[in-house]
Amino acid sequence: MGATAGDIVALAVGRGLRWVLVGLAGGVATALGLAKLASSLLFGVTAVDPGHFATAALLLGGGAAVALYLPARRASRIEPLAAIREE
Repeated sequence: MGATAGDIVALAVGRGLRWVLVGLAGGVATALGLAKLASSLLFGVTAVDPGHFATAALLLGGGAAVALYLPARRASRIEPLAAIREE
């Protein structure tokens, strides 16, 4: 009650992005740890290529940001009183 649409979107996206960052950090750490096992299967790149890790993290993070923003924007358009009545 009393929050603006922008506040609702910022809250929802901010909370979600924290978990996305935790997941990306864990995924990168795991990938770096398993890079030695995959090095025999890679041709033309090193097992720990920073460009590929950064590109993958940016693509996954960007997709997650869009997936968080769209429902948050929709939720911000709902009237609070109508949401309370439907529960």
